[in-house]
Amino acid sequence: MITVMDNGCGMSAEGMKQLFKPFYTTKAHGTGLGLVIVKKMLTKMNGTIDIASWHNVGAVVEISMPEGTNEGQ
Repeated sequence: MITVMDNGCGMSAEGMKQLFKPFYTTKAHGTGLGLVIVKKMLTKMNGTIDIASWHNVGAVVEISMPEGTNEGQ
């Protein structure tokens, strides 16, 4: 598991609802595809991404992946 925390501006509850929707972005030049792609890739690898955020407080991102195996090596 990888956990990243910050004390940035955070996101509103409404922003959190949109977080993994394609083309949703809060940036002027973003595509809104980054987290969508990350979530799809992690799902294919049986992993997860969870994000908690509080407006004007910060955010916590947790990425987990199952332990790999050495089969066939």
